[in-house]
Amino acid sequence: MWGTGRKMAFGAAPGSRSKVWYTLADGNLSEVFFPYLDRVALHELRFFVSASGAPPVDDAADGQHSISWISPGVPAFHVDSTHHEYRLTKEFFSDPEENAMLIAATFKRPRHTSSGLVAPAAGRVDLRRRAVQPCHGRLLPQL
Repeated sequence: MWGTGRKMAFGAAPGSRSKVWYTLADGNLSEVFFPYLDRVALHELRFFVSASGAPPVDDAADGQHSISWISPGVPAFHVDSTHHEYRLTKEFFSDPEENAMLIAATFKRPRHTSSGLVAPAAGRVDLRRRAVQPCHGRLLPQL
């Protein structure tokens, strides 16, 4: 199953060592491809905001999103998503030394609310082929 055709961005690690590519749509991770561009390893990672007694807010559908490069010319992205109930800042990048997709997120909500953040993923993981490998706590070098 393929994600939406309305992509905000296509990303990859600098250099040729990493075999991870990804797309962003509606402020969220749309697909992760590994080890080839025609193999979807992860289909959709979305963020939901949940508050007690209220239906969850789907960040992809209900948030307003702006996107920018983390560094000019490097296919890594900063996405700022806003909604009247929260602000969610995300950075998406793949590790140039490993086959790993990395996401850093900051969630802010109004002080008077008790909302939380949930990020379910729909993936296709073949552990026999090691399609998804842990990143072992490595961080992306400063770009």
